[in-house]
Amino acid sequence: MNLKMLSWNVRGLNVVEKRLQIRNLLRTWRLDILCLQETKLGWITRGIVRSIWSCP
Repeated sequence: MNLKMLSWNVRGLNVVEKRLQIRNLLRTWRLDILCLQETKLGWITRGIVRSIWSCP
């Protein structure tokens, strides 16, 4: 089994455009695991995760 994994220092996810950029990257690369560093978010909700990962 081959896993596709990415670790990214995003320097903040408060900007909607960055979230869309990550979602497009996930669709293009079809990653299995994504590690986001330095998100600068005080609280991560399910809504934010869904907006990035676009899965139920």
